[in-house]
Amino acid sequence: MLRLADIAAEELAWTGPLVDDLLEKAVDESGRLDLLALSASPRGLIQRVNDEYLRRIMALGRSRTHRAAAVDGPDPGRRHRSASVLAGNLIAKKGYHTVSVGKTEAGAPAKPIPARPVLKRGITRVPELGISLRQQIGLAAPGPGDEQRGRAVFDYYAVANGMWVRTWREGDRFKPLGAPGSKKLQDFFVNQKVPQELRHRIPLVVAPGGEVLWVVGYRISDEVR
Repeated sequence: MLRLADIAAEELAWTGPLVDDLLEKAVDESGRLDLLALSASPRGLIQRVNDEYLRRIMALGRSRTHRAAAVDGPDPGRRHRSASVLAGNLIAKKGYHTVSVGKTEAGAPAKPIPARPVLKRGITRVPELGISLRQQIGLAAPGPGDEQRGRAVFDYYAVANGMWVRTWREGDRFKPLGAPGSKKLQDFFVNQKVPQELRHRIPLVVAPGGEVLWVVGYRISDEVR
């Protein structure tokens, strides 16, 4: 046992700097652990980095359960209801490419912003999201890079009854451009790898009846092409 302890101490002496270096590279400015930065590393090293991350950032002990909660993690965007609940009222949450640790939420989830009409003339401001929309009527054609520029081209007659802007609501459905049928907007977000905490921050342009016409920054509906 003493010999084994000596070997472990020797291993820690030279692997410790590797862990420190990788951890420094893998933790982003918001304090999240970037899993992509660890993806090429051996499994044992990833476990060591995760263990040190929890110990340093959240002052937790070296619990194998805590380690597995963050390294293996729940499904993307979901909270693991058992292993991810840590000591000190903390929760480890695995996103698509990150692990974050923080206090368990005591309040209600983010609420959708109220719908407001998109003005046919002038600028429609959405201060809750920090955006503005301007509608133009005329001859235009969709082009590459429209979404990156925050631009979309609709068929005039498909939106002649007006448009509204709001955020995601439970039950929203969407027929993405080129898709054979509609799907739940939640499923579209999952396919696009939109983190759960950001889904209520994405503007939606909708018809008066609530049909989603444009997921801003992602795709327009096939119904308005």
